[in-house]
Amino acid sequence: MTDEELAELIKEKLDELERLSDPERTLDKKEKKRKLVLEVQVKTLERIKEAKAKGNLRQEMKAGIDYAVLEKYGEKSFFLVNFIRSQITWF
Repeated sequence: MTDEELAELIKEKLDELERLSDPERTLDKKEKKRKLVLEVQVKTLERIKEAKAKGNLRQEMKAGIDYAVLEKYGEKSFFLVNFIRSQITWF
């Protein structure tokens, strides 16, 4: 994934997150879950970007796998989202 693709993905996710962050509107359960998934995806994409800048291939691959799993199963498995989120904050 190139730097331009990463920046574009981060921008897309942040735009969607901003749309869900409207304070005048209450979110239903599905939208709250989507918002959490988007927040974790953005953090994961930023981890990829940081690892790429440092040249750390191992961290870049791990974050890339995390992002792919979140993209495919994020909204289906709340446990998975929380597990990846805990890895982001702990490590």
